[in-house]
Amino acid sequence: MQENRPDPNRILQAVQTAENKNKGGHLYVFLGMCPGVGKTYAMLQTAHEKKKEDGVDIVVGVVETHGRKETAALLDGLEVIPAKKIPYKGKLFNEMDLEAILERRPQVVLVDELAHTNMLSSRHKKRWQDVEELLSNGIDVYTTINVQHVESLKEDVALITGISVRETVPDAIFERANQIKLIDLPAEQLLERLLDGKVYLPQNSVVAAENFFRTDKLTALRELSLRFAGDVVGGELEALQSGIAPAGHKEKFLILIYSDAATKKVIRAARKAALASNAELYGLLMDKNGLLSDREKESLLTNEELFRNMNGELITRVDADRFSAIQSVINKYGITRVLLRKSQSSLWRDLFLGGSLVTRLLKETKVDVQLLHQMGWMGVEEKNSFWRTFYLETNPSKYYRILLLLALVTIFNIVLAHYTGYFAVGFVYLLLVLFVGVFSSIVPIMFCALASALAWNFFFIPPLFTFKINKAEDWIMSVVYLFTAIVVSVLIHRIQTSRRLLRAREERNAALLKIARILSAALEIKPALQDILSQLKYLFKGEFAVVYQIIPEKLETVNSHPMGYAWTENPKEKSVGFWCMKNNLEAGWGTATLSSSEALYIPLSAAEEVVGFLSYLPQNYAQSLSAEDRNLLASVAGQIASFLLRERLKKKTEEMKRLEETQKIYNLVLNTVSHELKTPITVIKGALAVLKTGKGKNADSLDDLEGAVLNLTYEINNILDISKVSVGSEIKREWTDLQDIVYSVKDKLSLYAAKHKLVTSFQKDLPFVRINFALVESALSNLIVNAVNYTPTGGHIWVKCYVENQCVVLETCDEGPGLDDEEKKLIFNKFYRAKSTSSQKSGSGLGLFIVKSVALLHGGDAVAQDNPSGGLKIKMLFPLELQPKI
Repeated sequence: MQENRPDPNRILQAVQTAENKNKGGHLYVFLGMCPGVGKTYAMLQTAHEKKKEDGVDIVVGVVETHGRKETAALLDGLEVIPAKKIPYKGKLFNEMDLEAILERRPQVVLVDELAHTNMLSSRHKKRWQDVEELLSNGIDVYTTINVQHVESLKEDVALITGISVRETVPDAIFERANQIKLIDLPAEQLLERLLDGKVYLPQNSVVAAENFFRTDKLTALRELSLRFAGDVVGGELEALQSGIAPAGHKEKFLILIYSDAATKKVIRAARKAALASNAELYGLLMDKNGLLSDREKESLLTNEELFRNMNGELITRVDADRFSAIQSVINKYGITRVLLRKSQSSLWRDLFLGGSLVTRLLKETKVDVQLLHQMGWMGVEEKNSFWRTFYLETNPSKYYRILLLLALVTIFNIVLAHYTGYFAVGFVYLLLVLFVGVFSSIVPIMFCALASALAWNFFFIPPLFTFKINKAEDWIMSVVYLFTAIVVSVLIHRIQTSRRLLRAREERNAALLKIARILSAALEIKPALQDILSQLKYLFKGEFAVVYQIIPEKLETVNSHPMGYAWTENPKEKSVGFWCMKNNLEAGWGTATLSSSEALYIPLSAAEEVVGFLSYLPQNYAQSLSAEDRNLLASVAGQIASFLLRERLKKKTEEMKRLEETQKIYNLVLNTVSHELKTPITVIKGALAVLKTGKGKNADSLDDLEGAVLNLTYEINNILDISKVSVGSEIKREWTDLQDIVYSVKDKLSLYAAKHKLVTSFQKDLPFVRINFALVESALSNLIVNAVNYTPTGGHIWVKCYVENQCVVLETCDEGPGLDDEEKKLIFNKFYRAKSTSSQKSGSGLGLFIVKSVALLHGGDAVAQDNPSGGLKIKMLFPLELQPKI
């Protein structure tokens, strides 16, 4: 028995929906059936109550009083953001100042007339887009709207009022709303307000009453607004309750998105049906850019935007067979109902277009099919899918070439007919049709089929040189030939279309795969981005640029233009790119935001973090991007964003490790300073005390004092040098003779090594080395000091310079106790002191680490070996380079 318990997936979906509404600012909608019901008045009253009772910071973004005194009176006591003056055709128009409101950042802003269309130079085309930006910045919005401006109700309102509303607001806005307050008023009271001059100005009241404000129309609009508000609120309640209700099957509706005007009606009808059934809405778009004119592409983009505004999920398929595409979507997304516009069945479509779509869906799938009768018998896309190319193939040169081929084949057939008769000639013409079909589209193919049938009849079927046919068998043969040629042409056309679409899909998939490989194998950011932009430039006609930020406050730019032209450096374009990054939304050309820009800007967003933007500068502004193109760019932008975010995290990780290492060094150096510097300081204090009292030998005290100062200087220099060799930055090098360094160090340490015999040895014609003099001098000082510390008094210390295995070697040898093999590997580690010798001499353990680090910085190495005569031999190896000209 199945356990009756809540569905966890639906609970999660309900919680996520609630969380999405709570992100950013809250939206409160005052909905009315028509102008004059008191939406603005109610909004202002609510604002005063909130300000008085809760002390909320409220400003007025835009409020239209329409000359109503009581409404204008409610503006007193509220801060009003001054309107922005926009010049247009010699006049000034007032628009809401979005930038000023964002800079002011109040808790709540009042925005009247949500469906308003902004001036062309505004940031957004529509006021509801301004509201979305306010919400995304965490500002609550109170707004007003009439039911006739709801996108999904546009046809219903047109039927009721006879007026087609142009300014609409997408239904997704209402699903985003945290609260919808219906301002209801009976039709009789509204008409009284109209006659009293409280709706419009008195001189317009009579005209309005005779047209729009009629009791029957107002009653219908009132019912429509009540039903819409009920559907929205009911859908939200059902979604919340479904999380705690037993698991059930949520309906999923599918519609087809075409490039005609009728598709808008289908989208709105489907939205209403989905809202009433609390169903998810999906739209299938068949990518057929090769068969669409520029005007139809623009219409298709409008339909796509409308569908997305209905909060639907758009699915794109590149497939020549419409039914197979629908079937794959049904299986993948679990579609329960397909909504189709009503279409007329015909023998022609059944033969050449694969039969009735409705019939195949009912027979071969398990989904319900709903026909939308009011949409007309067939949409332009469906009707023209077969005929479209008749008016696309208008290039006469194609037909001239076909006629030339037909003439040549006819001459050949005239010769052939003397040996085979006129029956066999028809097969040669059929071969011509097949040949043309390989290299051409359906219209030239059918033209060739018809022309070849006429040529066969005119030149070969008796009576000759007429189109008259006497024999019945010749009639049948001609009809069969023409029918066969047309069927073959249709089939070839389908194969050609499938092949073209498949090739386009393969090119896109190959580009995505190559981009993924570039990013996965990338060692440096800029070369990888340059390769990606080259791939995009190959697929799209235009230039690309990526502006990204790895290090805070530092923007980097990579562009595909061969001359390095970066339109993103233009102040206007740069501001569009920054807006795109800040709001994590597309902007610029081809969008509804800052559309006057010359380029398209796509945010590079991954893991809710924006790392830059991708910009596309098209060559042809009249040719819009298809849905497939936009999906591809969005996919590439996502991959680039993930790559850049990964690089940013890598930089942060390296920085953290560097900080941890620096902190570790700091702590160790601090401990070393506190312990190891005590000895020379104690000696200095003792020697000074002896000198002050005058007791003891002054010469011995001065020697002790000088030795202690040398020790102290040695430790301090090591501590300073450790910062230079730990960071791993580039060092300045110059050509140097190692003998100069040896003599310099020998002179500086003459007193320190006075009780030992320091012997130097240099190979004849010793090559120069390209090194940093100060660092190598410090390293050699550490080597000699280390040898002095562990060589008995009177012992020898050797310093040698020679060439070995393509390296210049700087070597020191001592007569100390030496080290075992394990310790030879550890003595170059930071702060390591040999166990067998650490009790004899004090030290910080930094000297040999500095020696190794200096050698590595110069591309060399440092090794420790046993001295054949006893003690330890340490070599610094520097690469032997091509010698400079002296």
